[in-house]
This record gives sequence, C-alpha cells and structure tokens, in this order.
Amino acid sequence: MDAQFSIILDRKVMDKVYRRVFVRKSRLHLIVTAVLTIWFLWISWQANTFIPIVVWAVVAATLWLFSYSRTMRQARLYVGKWGENEVAYRVADEGLHVSAPHGNAMIPWHVAERVWRYSDLWLVFIDPINTYILPADKVAGEVGDFIISKVRENGGKVK
Repeated sequence: MDAQFSIILDRKVMDKVYRRVFVRKSRLHLIVTAVLTIWFLWISWQANTFIPIVVWAVVAATLWLFSYSRTMRQARLYVGKWGENEVAYRVADEGLHVSAPHGNAMIPWHVAERVWRYSDLWLVFIDPINTYILPADKVAGEVGDFIISKVRENGGKVK
C-alpha cells in the first residue's frame, strides 16, 4: 500500500477535532453528573426544598463550561502556536509517514492505539493525547480499509 494525501489544519478543523474529543471523553463525566443529579433530587425531595438541586445544577454547569472552554482554548493555542499548516501523509506497509512544517515522523502501526472515524475526519491516536487528523474523503475505500486492518492487527481499536 502506498497512498499520499494532505490536510490543512486551520482553526475550523482544530475546533472540530477538540469538540469531538471533548464529547467522547466526557461520557464518564456525564454518567457521574447524572447519578449525582438523581442523588441531589432525592435529597431535595426528602428535605422538601429545591435548594440542594439548584446548588448542584449551578456547580455542574460551571464545571462543564470550565472544562469545555479549557478544551477549546487548547485548540486555539495549538492553532496560534503552529498557525495554519498543511500536513502531508503517506500510508505505507510499515506505518503512517507524516510531514509537517514543524517536523517529520514515521508512525509504526503498532503504536496506533485507536481510530475514531467521522464523516469528514479520522482521528488516529498514538496515545491519549497525540492524535493524527486524516481527511475522511482521502482515506475512503481501500486506504481506509488498509489503515483499519493495520490498527486492528496490532491490537488497536476502531470506532
């Protein structure tokens, strides 16, 4: 397999990526928030007052807004630091070759932990933080099937 393509990482793309990562990683927080909300509702019902649930709603909303704004600020800092860049990829048997203005790398398939597929972007994670952003239209078909098979073959997960 040998396929080459590129993507321009600008503010719009990075906002999209960070928003999606935030939503996926926030599922546990959502479950905890739901359980605590039920608990505070029960306390409010037992005490015949809505003060505990109102206080919890304000605290929960504040925490969610802080977390979301922090995540989006990180996206904007990335774009501010690196600017708008074109990142070129080459998909090969040995790994994913990446060429960007701030450096080049060859990512072996065995380090790809997971792939998240969206209609417009694919995110290839090599650890919990480092992600490679691939344009979905360029990895459709045979190239995408190859990437998925290599990631799964090496123990990675595909969603």
